[in-house]
Amino acid sequence: HAISFGHLAGEVLRRADGRAMGAFVAEEIAGPLAVHFFIGLPEAEDRRAAEIIVGPGTAEILGEAEGRPLARVAYLNPRIDPALPNQRAWRAAEIPAANGHSDALGLARIYGALARGGALDGTRLLGAETLAAATAERCRGLEVGFDRPMAFAAGFMLNVDNEYGPSSVAFGHSGWGGSFAFA
Repeated sequence: HAISFGHLAGEVLRRADGRAMGAFVAEEIAGPLAVHFFIGLPEAEDRRAAEIIVGPGTAEILGEAEGRPLARVAYLNPRIDPALPNQRAWRAAEIPAANGHSDALGLARIYGALARGGALDGTRLLGAETLAAATAERCRGLEVGFDRPMAFAAGFMLNVDNEYGPSSVAFGHSGWGGSFAFA
């Protein structure tokens, strides 16, 4: 569900709240924290978006996934052109699991709020119980796409092999192109 997870969660949100994921994030997270974070990047923000550089090892990584049936289903269904995130249509689309756009300060403030129990500068994103539920381990094992141990909570990756530093309770998410943020 590398791509579809966000659509599944977004539809639950839309049915419960009435808003699409992009509007919810803008109104409940980005706006109150005064950060640049978008799901569905406005065209005026394109100038700030980094380009994904498709490097010489990209074909090998895709070929490796192609050779493993479960990885092929998870990451190559459909097969996405690695340069697709550089296109306006991709940036504009609301693909919650794959095209959130932010800068380092925005991600630092969002994860900073989570690291402080769900609130920052008088803005509460989550209550303590909700944050605890969102970061509770849901599954752990060998991840078939990357062939490495991973653990997941409800939308967050958990700290395995100190990927997010030495804290055993750290959580976050790694993104396309090597970006990641954590608390």
